[in-house]
Amino acid sequence: LVTVHPEHVATGALRKINSVLIVGREPLKLAGEFADAIQVARPEMPAGDLERGQAVLWQIDRNEVSVMNFAPPRSEHYRHRRKYAEGELEPERTFYFRGPEGKLALRAQNLNLFVQIAEGIDDETWLFHLERADYSNWICNALGDQHLADEIRAVEKDSALSARESKDRIKNAILQKYTAPA
Repeated sequence: LVTVHPEHVATGALRKINSVLIVGREPLKLAGEFADAIQVARPEMPAGDLERGQAVLWQIDRNEVSVMNFAPPRSEHYRHRRKYAEGELEPERTFYFRGPEGKLALRAQNLNLFVQIAEGIDDETWLFHLERADYSNWICNALGDQHLADEIRAVEKDSALSARESKDRIKNAILQKYTAPA
């Protein structure tokens, strides 16, 4: 059973669980909610958020808690890659090429369209968004891809690059991550 809301799961089902694995934020709070749901004493648990690559294992029947370290995944799940490359992102996660005067409204609802539109827009529009770090901010905030955002941010900060060179570098970074075979 995987849930972040044990209070929404039938108590009978929860009572059959003998171990709980918690990752991320507020392990003490999450373990407490689970304990309350099955009406057992709250376990002694480390306070604060867990580090990336850590989990807390609570063995309920023995009331033992241990912190475990694991290797985080090295790559994003393939279906997310396809969704961002080919699917239609929600309107609030879509990139709009607007240009310096706001006269454009070219909608890139996925990465393939972003690359295609980038190839066709004028240098002034491209550089307007580049200099404002709009591309890296979009990748980071809308797609949650910090690694790619950092790679694009480095291109945005390199003022020695021409519009063509920056387009090519950003396009290649996107295509390598999101269209390469999984």
